[in-house]
Amino acid sequence: MHLMILDKEETLPQELLKLQEEFKEVSNAIIANDKENTTEEILDLIQVSVGMLYTKQKTEDMDLEKEINKHNRKLLERGWEFKGKINIKINS
Repeated sequence: MHLMILDKEETLPQELLKLQEEFKEVSNAIIANDKENTTEEILDLIQVSVGMLYTKQKTEDMDLEKEINKHNRKLLERGWEFKGKINIKINS
């Protein structure tokens, strides 16, 4: 299972606008109790987020693996326990 990194050149501000649009679509689908569309819109939201991370990695030379590990440590330090995980392999 994988999510694609789409071949596009957008800035973070452009992607932020898309993220806001997708969030609105997720909200509308949930409010309308549209279960099928809710799943599609959540995946769209995740796809935009993946694109934003890729843009940061590309433009700021960010170490995504290091940042994910830092994020996970933060959650554990806040007392969160995990019940599963999604593996992310960076191929770019």
